[in-house]
Amino acid sequence: MQKSTAAFVKSACATSFLSLAFLLGACAQSGKTATTAQKDEAIAIAVVGPMSGDLAPFGEQIRRGAEKAVADINAKGGVLGRQLRLEIHDDQCNPSRAERIAKELVANGIAFVDGHFCSGSSIPASKIYGAAGVLQITPASTNPALTEEAAAAGYATVLRIAARDDRQGVTAAHWLKRKYAWKSVAILDDGRAYGTEITAVIMHNLAGSSVRVAVRESFERDRTDFSALAAALKAKGVTAIYLGAYHKQIAAFVKALRASGSNAEVLAADVLNTDEFWQLAGAAANGVRYTDGWPGYARASETVVAAFRAEGLEPEGYTLHGYAAVQAFAAAATGTKGTSGPAMGAWLRANRVATVFGDIGWDAKGDIKDFVYAWYVLRGGKAVFDSDQ
Repeated sequence: MQKSTAAFVKSACATSFLSLAFLLGACAQSGKTATTAQKDEAIAIAVVGPMSGDLAPFGEQIRRGAEKAVADINAKGGVLGRQLRLEIHDDQCNPSRAERIAKELVANGIAFVDGHFCSGSSIPASKIYGAAGVLQITPASTNPALTEEAAAAGYATVLRIAARDDRQGVTAAHWLKRKYAWKSVAILDDGRAYGTEITAVIMHNLAGSSVRVAVRESFERDRTDFSALAAALKAKGVTAIYLGAYHKQIAAFVKALRASGSNAEVLAADVLNTDEFWQLAGAAANGVRYTDGWPGYARASETVVAAFRAEGLEPEGYTLHGYAAVQAFAAAATGTKGTSGPAMGAWLRANRVATVFGDIGWDAKGDIKDFVYAWYVLRGGKAVFDSDQ
């Protein structure tokens, strides 16, 4: 009995020892696998914009830019030793849809958002990203409220590659005061955040000047027939018209304006930096003037541009802005050795980043530094830098 008991104990101990050894080995292997998996797991980032609807061409631009940047960065080893995985989301420039997408991205642990495109979407979404500590860099939203409200709320996670509408509006007002003193002009917008902010700044800066604002009104954002408005502007003898709207409506407007016989100069903002405007407006687009980044800032990397073209893609409009936003994220993640949104946002405000546009930096509010607007005029389907600034 004693012998049997001793044998049993010896056998049990041996079994326990082997089991313990097995478990320790399994745990060690499990730990190794988890560490490796964590290192190999892709970092999820997203590009969000109007991938469908009237503004889809702009969504396509920022998507192409983000996709190319991710491919280029992954080819060089990724970020923090991990590959980037890009998600594409369509907010249709609809604020409520943008909020829903933002909540989903936060819930899914997204590390960075390249977007949104429209200010009306970026502003409500930024509150969700900011509260969750997710870095957001918009390649196109220019309404000052985006960074002003984020700064007031204490969010360091909101930045932009584009400039601000108040600076764009000042540029437009300066042109009108210099060229249209004692003449009648019209200031129009579509009632959206993008257009109303610019036109409000223009009106503020024209106050007390010799420019006569004969017409100041907003039109419906889905309006397509501008024949009556064009005829009314011609009857009032308006000599210049500023439109705070998106490219499709501006195209419809200029066609109606020229059909009315009016030769008034048409001015707009950087949203006209797309070939689709010329395709929609045709010959009526000749002479249309718009503001965008000064050539010294917008001089893009020839290597990146050539790579786009080699793939059959022309990096027009906001394509390179979408690319630069991903570059900024990658630099910040590398600089902070992690993907904490607040840490990356603070790092970007303290450092300049090498991008497709050259070295750029941000101020305390997340607005881009050293951005200067310039005038471009459409001639024969091409945007030509106007030396008369």
